[in-house]
Amino acid sequence: MKLIFSYTLVITLLIITACSKDDNITENKEPETQYEDHYDASYVSENINLEMIFAEGGKFVMGDNFYNGYYNNNTLPTRTVTISDISVSKYEITQYEWQKITGYNKSKFLGDQRPVEMISWYEAIRFCNLLSITQGKDPCYSINGIENPKLWGSLTGKYNEAKWDSVICDLNKNGYRLPTEAEWEYLARGGKLSKNFRYSGSNSSDSVGWREEPSDSGSTHNVGLKKPNELGLYDMTGNVWEWCWDWYSSYPNSNETNPKGGKPEPNYLGRINRGGGWYFKQIKCFVFSRNAYLPGSVGNVVGLRVVCR
Repeated sequence: MKLIFSYTLVITLLIITACSKDDNITENKEPETQYEDHYDASYVSENINLEMIFAEGGKFVMGDNFYNGYYNNNTLPTRTVTISDISVSKYEITQYEWQKITGYNKSKFLGDQRPVEMISWYEAIRFCNLLSITQGKDPCYSINGIENPKLWGSLTGKYNEAKWDSVICDLNKNGYRLPTEAEWEYLARGGKLSKNFRYSGSNSSDSVGWREEPSDSGSTHNVGLKKPNELGLYDMTGNVWEWCWDWYSSYPNSNETNPKGGKPEPNYLGRINRGGGWYFKQIKCFVFSRNAYLPGSVGNVVGLRVVCR
């Protein structure tokens, strides 16, 4: 069953203007929230020096039975997944990097080295293609056969936009993109160097991530201040949730190679995000914990990390 909710803090914090698919168990409908698309297609992106880490491909057991009988078992069934070689950004995309590529920054917690937030899934895929084009790589995403996001048009602020929901991702291209959910979990677990920690790089969430209590951070923090995981990746636990490619759907009961996710649930067109965030308790920050928001949702708890072949 579902939980679709909007977070708001009245006094100082805007948590999320979004509908969410959580691990919990009730459903209600929220009205659509309109937001302004700040992207100006005439803006010329400036190149950035993005630190990438290569991760050798391998096999891992995706999911976990820890929640069995506790939530709604959305981390089951566990299965063996094979992931190909991939490179991943060492840090979450910062506001400085986002600003250079898109020309705008509407984050709540401002700071060049803080992770960008207040971005929808649609804005995240647009960023990826803009970054790819800026660095001379082949863009992974296309809408109606068009790879240049300057020609995709403006976003209206709806939770689901049919045109943007039709986007296709070519995993064989060498451009930047969001990780698939399986890639994200493989990387968070440490890839072939994994020591099977419950959080990304440790069994202690405080040593590797910013989250609600006991750190009680109250906001995002500059990237890279906590310990990295086995691959040298920072903040895959806490700070901000990270958008992934996949629609939210139940796990299949079969082993897979480079899965791209299943079809969306007919009554919930949400996209996966992983890792937990500064406002969430440690139970949401396990390497196997799943969450989803509608792709037009924005909030100061959601950002991104990019991968490429």
